[in-house]
Amino acid sequence: MSDELQRAMEAKGVQGAVDRYKELRREAEISGRYDFSSGMLGVSVFRLAEQGKLDDALILAQLAVEQNPAAADSYAAVGEVFAWSLGWLLLF
Repeated sequence: MSDELQRAMEAKGVQGAVDRYKELRREAEISGRYDFSSGMLGVSVFRLAEQGKLDDALILAQLAVEQNPAAADSYAAVGEVFAWSLGWLLLF
Protein backbone atom coordinates (compact mmCIF):
# COMPACT_ATOMS: atom_id res chain seq x y z
CA MET A 1 0.00 0.00 0.00
CA SER A 2 2.86 2.42 0.67
CA ASP A 3 3.73 2.37 -3.05
CA GLU A 4 0.11 3.18 -3.89
CA LEU A 5 0.18 6.13 -1.49
CA GLN A 6 3.54 7.26 -2.87
CA ARG A 7 2.10 7.39 -6.40
CA ALA A 8 -0.92 9.34 -5.18
CA MET A 9 1.35 11.79 -3.37
CA GLU A 10 3.54 12.31 -6.41
CA ALA A 11 0.48 12.99 -8.54
CA LYS A 12 -1.65 15.04 -6.15
CA GLY A 13 0.36 15.84 -3.03
CA VAL A 14 -0.25 14.72 0.51
CA GLN A 15 -4.01 15.38 0.31
CA GLY A 16 -4.11 13.07 -2.71
CA ALA A 17 -2.45 10.37 -0.59
CA VAL A 18 -4.95 10.91 2.24
CA ASP A 19 -7.86 10.71 -0.20
CA ARG A 20 -6.42 7.58 -1.84
CA TYR A 21 -5.91 5.91 1.55
CA LYS A 22 -9.54 6.51 2.48
CA GLU A 23 -10.69 5.30 -0.93
CA LEU A 24 -8.61 2.12 -0.65
CA ARG A 25 -9.91 1.53 2.85
CA ARG A 26 -13.51 1.76 1.65
CA GLU A 27 -12.75 -0.62 -1.24
CA ALA A 28 -10.91 -3.03 1.06
CA GLU A 29 -14.03 -3.57 3.12
CA ILE A 30 -15.29 -5.50 0.08
CA SER A 31 -12.12 -6.87 -1.50
CA GLY A 32 -9.79 -7.31 1.49
CA ARG A 33 -6.93 -6.36 -0.85
CA TYR A 34 -4.80 -4.18 1.41
CA ASP A 35 -3.48 -4.38 4.95
CA PHE A 36 -4.81 -1.49 7.01
CA SER A 37 -3.07 -2.33 10.25
CA SER A 38 -1.64 0.66 12.07
CA GLY A 39 1.92 0.06 10.89
CA MET A 40 1.13 0.31 7.20
CA LEU A 41 0.71 4.08 7.21
CA GLY A 42 3.89 4.28 9.26
CA VAL A 43 5.89 3.10 6.24
CA SER A 44 4.73 6.14 4.28
CA VAL A 45 5.19 8.45 7.26
CA PHE A 46 8.79 7.37 7.75
CA ARG A 47 9.55 7.50 4.02
CA LEU A 48 8.40 11.13 3.95
CA ALA A 49 10.33 12.00 7.11
CA GLU A 50 13.50 10.55 5.60
CA GLN A 51 12.93 12.77 2.55
CA GLY A 52 12.61 15.82 4.80
CA LYS A 53 8.89 16.24 4.02
CA LEU A 54 7.97 16.61 7.67
CA ASP A 55 4.72 18.52 7.17
CA ASP A 56 3.45 15.79 4.85
CA ALA A 57 4.71 13.08 7.20
CA LEU A 58 2.80 14.70 10.07
CA ILE A 59 -0.42 14.75 8.06
CA LEU A 60 -0.13 11.02 7.37
CA ALA A 61 0.84 10.32 10.99
CA GLN A 62 -2.28 12.16 12.13
CA LEU A 63 -4.30 10.09 9.65
CA ALA A 64 -2.82 6.96 11.26
CA VAL A 65 -4.08 8.13 14.65
CA GLU A 66 -7.50 8.95 13.19
CA GLN A 67 -7.79 5.55 11.52
CA ASN A 68 -6.19 3.49 14.32
CA PRO A 69 -6.85 5.36 17.57
CA ALA A 70 -6.16 2.33 19.76
CA ALA A 71 -2.72 1.64 18.26
CA ALA A 72 0.25 3.01 20.19
CA ASP A 73 2.47 2.98 17.10
CA SER A 74 0.17 5.52 15.43
CA TYR A 75 0.84 7.98 18.25
CA ALA A 76 4.52 7.07 18.23
CA ALA A 77 4.70 8.04 14.54
CA VAL A 78 3.42 11.53 15.40
CA GLY A 79 6.06 11.85 18.11
CA GLU A 80 8.79 10.64 15.79
CA VAL A 81 7.88 13.25 13.19
CA PHE A 82 8.03 15.98 15.84
CA ALA A 83 11.40 14.63 16.98
CA TRP A 84 12.69 14.76 13.40
CA SER A 85 11.46 18.35 13.11
CA LEU A 86 13.63 19.19 16.13
CA GLY A 87 16.62 17.50 14.57
CA TRP A 88 16.48 14.43 16.78
CA LEU A 89 16.97 11.00 15.29
CA LEU A 90 15.18 8.44 17.45
CA LEU A 91 14.26 5.09 15.94
CA PHE A 92 15.35 5.66 12.37
